[in-house]
Amino acid sequence: MLVVDNVISPGNDPAWGKLLDVAMLTYTDRGRERTKAEFTTLFKQAGLKLTRVIPTKCPVSIVEGVRA
Repeated sequence: MLVVDNVISPGNDPAWGKLLDVAMLTYTDRGRERTKAEFTTLFKQAGLKLTRVIPTKCPVSIVEGVRA
């Protein structure tokens, strides 16, 4: 499975995804951006294993998972 999304970096450094995360929490009940660890947990719950996160030149990354 491939997911194209922001992957929030750890720490408190400014990042576009963190601003988007705050906006999504403000405007929706459950929308949010996720860290790599959160994607790993989400994929595991879906029976998948996160294999890698591929950065791109734009703010989003490609999150890759396979059947566990």
